[in-house]
Amino acid sequence: MTDNSDLDDLANRFFQLFSRAEGALKASGRLKMGKNNPEADWGTYGAEIDGSLEAAMYEDAELKAAIDYYIDSPPLKQVLKAGETVFEKRPLTSTTKTGELLLYVCRVRNNLFHGAKFNGHWFDPERSRVLLNHGIVIISRSIELSDDVRSCFEAPPPGGG
Repeated sequence: MTDNSDLDDLANRFFQLFSRAEGALKASGRLKMGKNNPEADWGTYGAEIDGSLEAAMYEDAELKAAIDYYIDSPPLKQVLKAGETVFEKRPLTSTTKTGELLLYVCRVRNNLFHGAKFNGHWFDPERSRVLLNHGIVIISRSIELSDDVRSCFEAPPPGGG
């Protein structure tokens, strides 16, 4: 069995960053109602920072590479087809490129968290590594583009739960 401890560490970094970013969106009031609870509204936040993220990618080669990869080779969605789980290319509905990009980052999180990419061992570890690395870059740069979201991101989490 291949040692993918570096990928395990990368996934942990991605989860921590994603969780903090999602908490910051909620704390800053960027919410939508999910099935039974409020959720972070990544699509609306993407629309809010769309022009800023696009401008930033022309000054940041790492960000541009991350965005280009996600747009050219978007994360696939796990679906049920004929009683089997398979990955398919499924478009997203967002009003902006950045909204779509952030929703793709959410898809990476969902695929990972719900066991589609990792179930005791890594499925397609090289692609997973690229998606996680680029996702970290996209989330990090996106959070920097709003003063109140960045402030909530840097603040200690509220107690409770």
